[in-house]
Amino acid sequence: AYSLDIGNDDHGLEFVGSPIIARQAIYAMARKAEKGGSFVGVYLVRLDRDTGSQSWVCCLSRTSRTRLYSPLMEHSGIPIPTIVDGIIYVATGQGVDCAIDADAGRILWLQMNDAARAPRNFNQVVFSWMCNAPLVAGDKLITCENVDPASLCLYNRQTGKLLREITRKDLDTLPLDILAGIVDNNIILIGDNITALNIDTLLGSEKEIKPAWIVNLKASAEWGKKQGRPLLSSACLYVPFDRGILLVDPHLGKVRNFLPWPQS
Repeated sequence: AYSLDIGNDDHGLEFVGSPIIARQAIYAMARKAEKGGSFVGVYLVRLDRDTGSQSWVCCLSRTSRTRLYSPLMEHSGIPIPTIVDGIIYVATGQGVDCAIDADAGRILWLQMNDAARAPRNFNQVVFSWMCNAPLVAGDKLITCENVDPASLCLYNRQTGKLLREITRKDLDTLPLDILAGIVDNNIILIGDNITALNIDTLLGSEKEIKPAWIVNLKASAEWGKKQGRPLLSSACLYVPFDRGILLVDPHLGKVRNFLPWPQS
């Protein structure tokens, strides 16, 4: 057994979010204020699972507080890594998506999306349950940056080649808040509506965005506001609201039922 002294000042790494526990290692995201606090760095750290000692620390991005950063974002927008086939994929929440060798801690590829090229919305806070881990579908990687300017990116996960990037300016009704998962090769996005986007259609020759299906979440005032992370299985999509939980068929895009929370 061991314990770690986790620094949380301007001179040390501050671990954030939930770690990935692998057979021999623990992978955790960390932040660090740098250059007198004018920059914030995002890091991926590998810890030995048996001893807790650091195997390596990999810097993924640095963001200027003056241009792209807000104190409101201090504990929001926490990156959630995904590990597949010995490669860790991270959407930093600062407009940078990347792949890291899980053993060596070496960046295999790194791409900047639209969010890295424009000032952030200082008043927009991303709650922890809204943070999106990258998704893997075959040789594709999908990331969703939900802080304005929001974007959905599709990459070749082996090479890092950007296959397509979609932003709210491309389709203002596109819900880029929550990247729920993939069913039937459809990317399920949740915001003011639930939208399914077919991967093959997005990567086809036609550039017009044509959803496979859409469910309007403003259809009933009795549901209330979305509260908490949706859960997607192969059979059903569960979307929690403050007054109950919505059940949606992820194959057909049809509302099955709304179950009110038990009253005390």
